[in-house]
Amino acid sequence: MNQIQLWLAPLLIGSIFGVTACLRVPLRWSAGYLAQHLLIALTAICGFIMEPAWLFALVGWLLFFTFNVGRRILVSSIGSHLAAMRTTIALKQAGLLRFLAWGAPGRFWIDLVNMLDFYSKNQNAQAEALADKWYEFDLPPQMRDTLTAYSLTGIVMNRDWPLVLETFERAVAAHEKDLQEKRKGARYPAQAAISAMRAYCELGRFDKAIECLERAEIASNFHQRDSLDTIFVSLFSLCGATQDLENLLKSLPPPPGGIPEYGRHFWKGRCAATNGDVETALQEYDRCLSLLPKNDENWRDRVIYQRNRVETSRRRRDGLPPELDEAAACLDRLADVTAPMLPLITARASDDLLRRARIVRDHAMTVARIMDAGKRGPAVRRLVAVLAVIFAFGLTGQVSDNRWINEIYFTIFSGGLLQGDLVLKGEWWRVLTFIFLHANLSHLFMNLFGLVWLGKHVENVYGSARFLIIFFGSGILSGVAQMLLTPHEPAVGASGAVMGVFGASAAATLRLKDILPAKVRTAELKWMAGLAIMQIVFDQIVNLASSMGHEEAVRIAAWAHAGGILAGFVLGYLLPMQPFEPKKEFTPAAS
Repeated sequence: MNQIQLWLAPLLIGSIFGVTACLRVPLRWSAGYLAQHLLIALTAICGFIMEPAWLFALVGWLLFFTFNVGRRILVSSIGSHLAAMRTTIALKQAGLLRFLAWGAPGRFWIDLVNMLDFYSKNQNAQAEALADKWYEFDLPPQMRDTLTAYSLTGIVMNRDWPLVLETFERAVAAHEKDLQEKRKGARYPAQAAISAMRAYCELGRFDKAIECLERAEIASNFHQRDSLDTIFVSLFSLCGATQDLENLLKSLPPPPGGIPEYGRHFWKGRCAATNGDVETALQEYDRCLSLLPKNDENWRDRVIYQRNRVETSRRRRDGLPPELDEAAACLDRLADVTAPMLPLITARASDDLLRRARIVRDHAMTVARIMDAGKRGPAVRRLVAVLAVIFAFGLTGQVSDNRWINEIYFTIFSGGLLQGDLVLKGEWWRVLTFIFLHANLSHLFMNLFGLVWLGKHVENVYGSARFLIIFFGSGILSGVAQMLLTPHEPAVGASGAVMGVFGASAAATLRLKDILPAKVRTAELKWMAGLAIMQIVFDQIVNLASSMGHEEAVRIAAWAHAGGILAGFVLGYLLPMQPFEPKKEFTPAAS
């Protein structure tokens, strides 16, 4: 197998997996995705049997990134704009989805954006018609949950709390039906449970709110820190837990990475209002209004509505006629809210309920710290930079006309690659230096991709120093395995070290049984097992094809991969992990 075919093979294998996944859901939904996977597979096959093979490889990977990565980025961007209620921008982006998500999925996302746009304009009938259209469609369970979550977002905007609870119960009933019918992909509507939690808080039914929080299995379903912040900031605010809210806001990253400053003042105002502190609530709402971006009418109406509730409560408390409060009357004229104003509820959640909420929060934050690599991983970033710089220098040495540079490159490469007979003669440094050398750009790219994908997670679990021990320890031991079992085959590359990081990730997942939810551990171990099997098969296919005597044949250091993953797994079991607190159980306070 030559270098170009080495790029075509993953495309073909990935497309086969994609086709298999499409056939597991209703074809009416997945037909567009199925056509995309078949197109990529056909492109890869043409590259194996036709020339120029490099052109088919280029087109195939462009299609892969466009349909998969591009679609995910666009959907994520649309979700971010919808969360901030920037529906105009979301509508423009949704129009592009028809080119990336063919058939039903593209129409689905466009209708979701239109649905929220209708809700934001109080055109509820049109919004509900779009939701009903897709509820009648045979959606996969995951996408049905997405529909419910976005529908509830619109209903929450209109503060129709009874309808939120009705929609939640309907989603739970659909989930129970999926379980009875043993439908694949059945999943509890966690997003809907979060919306129901919010509704119960708004109605002052804190016991039911905490019950929804616990049923949502936050630690299993929400691994991004910003999602958790949004959930618990609103919960502690509406429960009147002032100290919990303050502590959480202090731990958030500063804007623009975290909740914006005006959002922080809004939730402080809601918390003060829940506790009956009218003056503080009004101050926080006024501060929020002063910080709001221009033309953000959705947030503006939201704040004015809550401020009016507090003003109305104060007027009633002081026995003042509403028409005497000129400030409140002015705000009433400015607000564009059609829903009836709900009375202000000044009731705080009990200490036992708040303790239950903290247990859920602490466990969810711990799991997110493990699973969400996010912006962490300084050791990974430095390794990527070092490997890239060394390859760039090597590439310069290959193409440069400067004799001095050429000689340095040749000395480094020939003196650093792994060659068993030379190591046995005393050139022991080769079992380390070969990790930093790569044969070509595709070799480097694949290793850097694996390092970034897996490395940050392992660094989160073990810390930077022990991550480096795993990386270099696995890399060295992978070289030893390659040297002993195929002593006459030279080898270069960090793939053995990357496979060691993969093995350590599997070991950590097994060891974290008291922290990671069973659903998360099972899902992680399944995809790891599938990836390991695919890597073994891929290595053997490549080496088998290369043994047929092709003049440009590329061989993979299969024993280095095997040795690396085994070494990483052992190191992952032996090295201490970061201190993660096990999940707590709720113990009611003594009466």
